[in-house]
Order: sequence, then structure tokens, then C-alpha cells
Amino acid sequence: MPRNRAPKKKIDFDQELLFLFSSVAAITLLLLSSLNLKTYLFDQKVLGSSVSQTSTQKQKEFWHAFLAQNPAYFEGWNELGQIYLKEGNLSEAKKSFAKAREINPNLD
Repeated sequence: MPRNRAPKKKIDFDQELLFLFSSVAAITLLLLSSLNLKTYLFDQKVLGSSVSQTSTQKQKEFWHAFLAQNPAYFEGWNELGQIYLKEGNLSEAKKSFAKAREINPNLD
């Protein structure tokens, strides 16, 4: 006597594949987002030294210490000038920009 077999369920591979790729994409986006958030939540490193982006005072202290050891670093003098300019300290900003121009006279 033959057994009655339940009909086999047909699997739609296209739909299953689409679901799999969508799931992997969503997980990948979540992982990358969490890794990207770490760069904004924690202190960052600039040239091997840890810097916090919370206050201009800390930034000024960093650049003063860094430029004391590397006085020919043009970008540092320029950055220090930008910080002084944001604070409204024009005389110190001019001094920093003058030092930067002294290091790199071809600057426009």
C-alpha cells in the first residue's frame, strides 16, 4: 500500500537569497556605524599624541607643546593661528600666521 506523502514545499531561492543579502548588508551597516561612532566618542590621536576635541584651551596647550618640540612644523603654526582667530585674539593669530609664513614663504 502506497503511503501518502506530504507535498514538498517549494523553496523560492531568489527570495531566500535576497533576504540573506539584505540581512548581511544591514548587519554590515550596523557594524560600520558603531565603529564610526567610536571616532567621535573617544579621544583621537594626532601624530601619536592623544587630543580631546572639547576645548580650544586643550588644543592650544597641545599645539604649544608640540611646536616647542617641532618649531618648523608649518601646519601647527597655521592651526594655532586658526584657534587664536576663532577666539578673537588677533595679535596672537597674526604672530602664529607670521611664523607659518616664515617657515613657508611661498604661501598665498
